[in-house]
Amino acid sequence: MDCEKATHSGESVTLYDAIGIDMLFSKEVHIEGIHFSGLKNGALILRTAWDARIINCTFWNCGSGSIPATLLTQDSTRGSNTNSCKFIGCRWENHLEGALATQVEIKAPSRQNFFDSCKFHGDEDNTNPLIYIHDDKWNRNFFVNCAIGWNGAELIKIENATDHPTTLEACLIQSWGYYDSDKPYVNLIDMSKGYIKLVGCMLIGGDKGIYAADDGSMNPSYVEVNATRFYGHKTTAIELVNSDIHASGQLRISDCGKHAIVITPRWHSIISGLHIINTDLDGLSTPAIWVKSGGLKILSDVWITNVDVGYQFDATPEIAKNINIRGKKFENSGTATIASGATSVTVDHGLVSAPSKVLVTPRGNIGSIWVSNVTDTQFTINCSNAPTEDVQVDWYAEV
Repeated sequence: MDCEKATHSGESVTLYDAIGIDMLFSKEVHIEGIHFSGLKNGALILRTAWDARIINCTFWNCGSGSIPATLLTQDSTRGSNTNSCKFIGCRWENHLEGALATQVEIKAPSRQNFFDSCKFHGDEDNTNPLIYIHDDKWNRNFFVNCAIGWNGAELIKIENATDHPTTLEACLIQSWGYYDSDKPYVNLIDMSKGYIKLVGCMLIGGDKGIYAADDGSMNPSYVEVNATRFYGHKTTAIELVNSDIHASGQLRISDCGKHAIVITPRWHSIISGLHIINTDLDGLSTPAIWVKSGGLKILSDVWITNVDVGYQFDATPEIAKNINIRGKKFENSGTATIASGATSVTVDHGLVSAPSKVLVTPRGNIGSIWVSNVTDTQFTINCSNAPTEDVQVDWYAEV
């Protein structure tokens, strides 16, 4: 199809071993209410298509192997891109053996394409990502109010597309996770030289919520995330290798097997406004936040609760402030005794590191009281007046 302003509506396309609609250099094409089924060679191909509108269409068991159900790409003979195409209320379902494939593939150069209120559903036997964005210099693709879930491989895979972000807003991204031991564990979002931005999303299950591993080049993967929740990942919510992140505001990570965040920054990363709960379900005392190398510029406003180890810094962030840990071993209290005639007592506080706050309250009159010699294992309670009999002192300490 090489056309402008074509309209297709209310049709059903069921042609096995065929291609549904192949649009070459098409403009302002409107496709609505079509049910594509069993099209193993692809249901919809947009090659240098501009301003297409695909509304309320279903792609059922289309594509096969490396052939996607829907492809957005460039026609090499025309030398232009596919852009400003909108998919609204569409559904991709993939359950048929022999038709397990990527549902949407976006290949260079495609930009400013929109998926609004769409559903992407895979199968545990599918070894292809549901959404595959690659070799796409311009990118700028948007997914809004979409449900993306249940697949035997990555749900979203991004490769060699770092110039502009793939943006997901108010999306649910879900697969089998920590509480589904008989299902495949996959990374919900997997990147190599990719760029993704999440706002107001929820990621559930999978081995890792976001995983990015690069080779240390000049253009690493980059993650922007805001007001997003991660839950029930088999190992880690976010793991970055030679990649960077800017996470800010209202992030919540809970119920992970080993970690909340593991990061080896490439250039500079910022994490601020993070609440972590219960991220050591395997019981191995793994750190909730693990910074493996330099490059984390700011770690601030972090609340960690119900974990054994709050953090491990192989390289200390340049700025680390307002890290509030309320776990089993990050605050402690007890009672010490200053013996008759003594003016001090040494306390083993039992915290993972030296406390930043120590509060003491004597149960008798021993004059002024203060704390000194604070270390990773102990602190000393001192008094100005030696008591004539043993005096107990209540203490509270936190990291």
